[in-house]
Amino acid sequence: MSKMYFRGLPTGLDVRRLNEAFPDIQVGAEILHEDIESAIGIKRSANRYRTVTVAWRRALLTERNLDLAAINGVGFRVLTADERINASVKGFRSGVRKQLRSVRRSDTVRTDDPVLMKKQDVLRRAGAVIATESALMMKEIEPPRAHAQTPRLVPRNATA
Repeated sequence: MSKMYFRGLPTGLDVRRLNEAFPDIQVGAEILHEDIESAIGIKRSANRYRTVTVAWRRALLTERNLDLAAINGVGFRVLTADERINASVKGFRSGVRKQLRSVRRSDTVRTDDPVLMKKQDVLRRAGAVIATESALMMKEIEPPRAHAQTPRLVPRNATA
């Protein structure tokens, strides 16, 4: 009996075709869905298209340090360093919110079981640390906000 393969078709061949079709991608470049479709011969409405482009984006990130972001209805764009950092911060915030939602969810459980109460307490304390450290980090990351009015400087020896 032959070996059966249950994880779908490998994406390596299609990823290689995309690498050959776009050998010198530069930061800020846009890659249209139509160009990708013609390179791999798969329509973007097919599930396979998404599978291949996800694998290609992962390969570009690991092998060439290029991060592609999806542009809805257009294609993909190679992110600049600033855009990559902003996307990372956005992802971090999203992860923190998800963790804190899980902590709040555990707090809604009413129980007399000491094991479950201990788990709730650990989650609650971990959530407090996550929230505190995240808030401190975000304050350090955020650029200073513009003031509505420039403060007026008054000389020290001025008499009122």
